[in-house]
Amino acid sequence: SSVTGRPVRYRYLPDGEFVASLVSAGQPPAVAEIFAAANRTIREGWLSRVTGTVERLTGRPPTSVAGFLAANRDALVPA
Repeated sequence: SSVTGRPVRYRYLPDGEFVASLVSAGQPPAVAEIFAAANRTIREGWLSRVTGTVERLTGRPPTSVAGFLAANRDALVPA
């Protein structure tokens, strides 16, 4: 919201509801389950460890989500 000036709302859905909402929006059930597993992995903190892998693979330091959004604000916010 600091980049766009608009509020950002997060609404937690239990995995089953999340999968059902994706399927009702047209995603195949297997894809919906993959997204739910990814969300669960993030929620449980498995991806919170910072490593040097991105820089080692790309030759560039990683960018935070906030940094990416700020750098690409014009593409994300309608004129």
